[in-house]
Amino acid sequence: MPLTSALGYSTFISAKKILSESGLFIFKPDKSIEDGRETASWMVKNLHGSRMKEFWEKAKSLVLK
Repeated sequence: MPLTSALGYSTFISAKKILSESGLFIFKPDKSIEDGRETASWMVKNLHGSRMKEFWEKAKSLVLK
């Protein structure tokens, strides 16, 4: 699904890194050319429905250390 956000670029990149490393989302750049201009956007695939349990178990183990 297309991802739209009001985040600034550096904030978005920081959040993207955390979410990608956690295994909850996959981000893919999507570029298109319209009227001779290149437009860049991001596509995101939500994985957390299938991996949420593992994410929270990992988070709990890190907190308990």
